[in-house]
Amino acid sequence: MSSEAIWYLTRSSALVSWVLLVAAVVWGAAASGRMIERRGARRWLVDTHSTLGALGVALAVLHIVTAVADSYVGLRWVDAIVPGAASWEPWAMSLGVIAVWSLAIVQVTSRLRHRIPRRVWHAAHMLSYLACWTLSLHAVLVGTDLTNRTVAFSAFMLVVVASAVSFERARTAHARATRIAARS
Repeated sequence: MSSEAIWYLTRSSALVSWVLLVAAVVWGAAASGRMIERRGARRWLVDTHSTLGALGVALAVLHIVTAVADSYVGLRWVDAIVPGAASWEPWAMSLGVIAVWSLAIVQVTSRLRHRIPRRVWHAAHMLSYLACWTLSLHAVLVGTDLTNRTVAFSAFMLVVVASAVSFERARTAHARATRIAARS
């Protein structure tokens, strides 16, 4: 494969992964926050959330593999798994590594959900919000496609929607906890 093809594959897998992972956060927050009350909608949201997350992680792995394979920047495998190891854009690369480790924890605990305590699963799953923000910062700091206004606007809207849904989820969770505490 030519170096130009690897570069395009690295860029496109990153962008599509980012969109899918942010969408997975939105779908997950909507499902867990019971923001949509239609009968059967929650099951659909949960199923879609899982699918979006799995596809997003698969494309993130492709992004990492092709970024290491691309000789232009000179990334090594250690740069992709150890925060601070990269000599090229170490801060931005560290954010990407932290996001990947957060996603790995979310995915592993999701697969073990029925074998681990719910609190452990839930605490680990909250890392998806960290991953969403660190992925976004990683993209802003090293993403070459953000110079394109359409891509930049779309990325901005992704983060705005994910943030709005996440804050609404936190607000409704707090309100529900307050109601439950008042009954006891």
